[in-house]
Amino acid sequence: MKYKMISYSFHKLTLVILILFLHISNVFGFKPKTHVWIAQQVLNDVLLDGKLTINGRDYEVSKRIVDALRAHASTYRMGHVGPDAFPDILVGQTVVHPGRKGGWQTDDWLQWSVREAGDDPAHIAYALGMLGHAAGDIWAHSYVNMYAGDAFSLIDGETDVEVRHIAVETFIDKYTPALRDHNGHTLGSVQDNIAAPVGFLSKHLILASDPSREYQNSNTGVHLVAMRKVWNAIYKAQKASEGAGSDVQKLILKLENEVIEITRKANDLVGPIAQAKQQLVIANAALEQHERLIDAQKKIIEEQNRIIRQSEQIIIEAGELSANLPGKIANVQNEIVGVQRSIALTPSKLSKKVCDVVTKKLPWPFNKIVEETVCKVVDIVNPAYENLVNLISDLEKQKNTLTASLQAATLRKSTAIAAKAAATTALAAASVELARLEAIKKSNNAGRELAKQAKEALDKLEKAQKDLFDQVVALKGKIDEYRVLLSQELNPVSLALKHWEGDLIKAIDAYENANFAVMKAILTSENPLTPLQQWVDCWAPVFMAVPKEVPGTACVIKHGIEEIRSLRSKLRKALGPGGWLIDPAGMTEDILVKELTPALEDATIQIAMLIDGNLGALIKMHIDGISDQQLNAVFSNDATNKQLLLIPDVANRLLADMRVHEGSFNTESFAPAYNAVILAKLSLLDANALNSIAKELGIKFPTRYGTSLYEGNIASNVLFGVVRSIDGNHQWQAYAPAFPRSRPNGDGYELEDRRYGYSFDKDGSSKGMRFYSYNKTESRAFAKLFTGPLSPALETPDNFGFSNILPKWYVAGTVKNPFPKTPSKGRFNSIFRSIF
Repeated sequence: MKYKMISYSFHKLTLVILILFLHISNVFGFKPKTHVWIAQQVLNDVLLDGKLTINGRDYEVSKRIVDALRAHASTYRMGHVGPDAFPDILVGQTVVHPGRKGGWQTDDWLQWSVREAGDDPAHIAYALGMLGHAAGDIWAHSYVNMYAGDAFSLIDGETDVEVRHIAVETFIDKYTPALRDHNGHTLGSVQDNIAAPVGFLSKHLILASDPSREYQNSNTGVHLVAMRKVWNAIYKAQKASEGAGSDVQKLILKLENEVIEITRKANDLVGPIAQAKQQLVIANAALEQHERLIDAQKKIIEEQNRIIRQSEQIIIEAGELSANLPGKIANVQNEIVGVQRSIALTPSKLSKKVCDVVTKKLPWPFNKIVEETVCKVVDIVNPAYENLVNLISDLEKQKNTLTASLQAATLRKSTAIAAKAAATTALAAASVELARLEAIKKSNNAGRELAKQAKEALDKLEKAQKDLFDQVVALKGKIDEYRVLLSQELNPVSLALKHWEGDLIKAIDAYENANFAVMKAILTSENPLTPLQQWVDCWAPVFMAVPKEVPGTACVIKHGIEEIRSLRSKLRKALGPGGWLIDPAGMTEDILVKELTPALEDATIQIAMLIDGNLGALIKMHIDGISDQQLNAVFSNDATNKQLLLIPDVANRLLADMRVHEGSFNTESFAPAYNAVILAKLSLLDANALNSIAKELGIKFPTRYGTSLYEGNIASNVLFGVVRSIDGNHQWQAYAPAFPRSRPNGDGYELEDRRYGYSFDKDGSSKGMRFYSYNKTESRAFAKLFTGPLSPALETPDNFGFSNILPKWYVAGTVKNPFPKTPSKGRFNSIFRSIF
């Protein structure tokens, strides 16, 4: 029954995940096709001669990078898609893209990827591609957010902004040029020119502890945490089982060596026994009674020494427990206090919206085509509240157990101290008595003493020899038992765990392959949920270790928890109740039942609450294409309270921005695409090349960053220390400008709400886009490096014959100053008051 509960929980979670995937698959700064196009422009430049051309000058790229890109160009292109696909679209878009408050920002993910790539060329290519993805999204989101009037969000209570995002991105995607090599030859479809390093992605984005920590603290990454938790439990159990097998083998070898040594000792006694018999014949008498007294004192001495040694060991062990247990008791008490606080903040019941029907995909326009769903609200017991109550009980039991252990250890220590003192006293007395008896022995008749000694020596030697031979027989029997145990019981447990762990790795690799297939489906306008549903059907059971075979597929799961439980039962029986080996599979079962089930239940609730009531409105927004008229219609209305700009001629403005010619945007004039290519190129250059570019741009050294612009490990890449969130915009500054709306309103107008980048002034001497903030007063070099204004049809409309619709308070870019600094809070308020 408990394994059915795990299966139910996992499938319930994956159902919610699949629904979210359908939302997120529409949400990209640039769509995948454009990201891959940017990657190809970089490849066309660097692979020709190992150099990159920027502002008419060539800069050499390191051989290590060029070799990696040459050998794994498809992987580099895939890296440009990056967190739009991996570890999956949901986590990439909700954790990696925006960053997490109090946790990793986009910059941390970029540096992690480059660092974890190591020296593997394929991994290097992918990590560098991820930098290219960030380069693309910095410019894409800065462009799209300006038109849409806000950043994309599924949980802000409206969908107009999200529709605008999808519409603009789809419109740009329609005019993205075809993939061509440096000779102008067509390369074919995007999906045929990308490759995913699945093993690297699984290991470093799902199984690694640091990313898992970020998922654990997010609302949307708990399914990946669950995968890692199961794998980690089985991995540790399997390693423990392997260690147990090794211990058995070591024990067998040790016993065999003991047999050899004991046999040698027994054979060494043959000569002494013969001599003792001869002496007994010669000696007629011995002082037997006196000898027994002497022997008794010797035994007393031996016994008291044994008691002293045993007492000292007990004192040490009890002392260690007495020192460690108070800390553990205090930790448990702290956990109890923490859980009590959580109980106080956790409702005992939840209201859950239950919908009977989910609308199917319908044609355009969106706001008039979604069918109403029939829903009801029911009260359900809050599993999180019950889990916390149960956890309090478990912690109290644990505390009581630790307290009892502490008391027992204290008692054992005091008892051992007393025993040692008594034994020391007895030892002294026995030693005195032995000395007295020995003195008497010396004064007795030498013949009788000799006879007695000979008889005692003979008895001792014969008994010792017999005991040694008995030990040899017993040890050989034990060796045979352990050999049977190793071959028939322990090895199958280890093997089953090893197979299960192998199945989990395959399942996680298959999950990354499924997300790769999702991205291909998006590129070909197919159903992106199909690969994920197939993965759930095929591979999800491996996380419950349910034995299953799926005909006609590549996944065959042969080893499960029930098999391991059966083998474990046999093993415990063979070892006995006091066995020296503890079965590791028991730990696995406990983790699955006690930890994984509630974690999955809680994850389902969290994700369901995250998307709340927006499912019905957004679930069918997968857009295969959009016309000029449809785009204009989207921007002609605003049903929000955000006072978005109405742009009924938005299609013509976008076409003007893109300088569309023969069905494609102009790669030199369309600022977001051009700038994305330049920034992606810069991300491949080392500090020396970046400093050379800085000098060409007129930046004078030293700069506020040091003797040059880029130096040391902190500034090893142009994008390191730059981006907090690639979902925001204008990340080359610490704060982005307020969104252009008819009147400042709602989220995004406080400076901290617009903190998408880093800067020298706000975040320290290692942070910021250095080409923009190389000194305090100007950023002219940035405008020489990148083209602007970013949205000329909005910012300089007179040059294209459009009306000026931007509000007067908005500080737009100009031809002379294409990337103006964001006004301070005081300046913004001053501008606003002068207008309103």
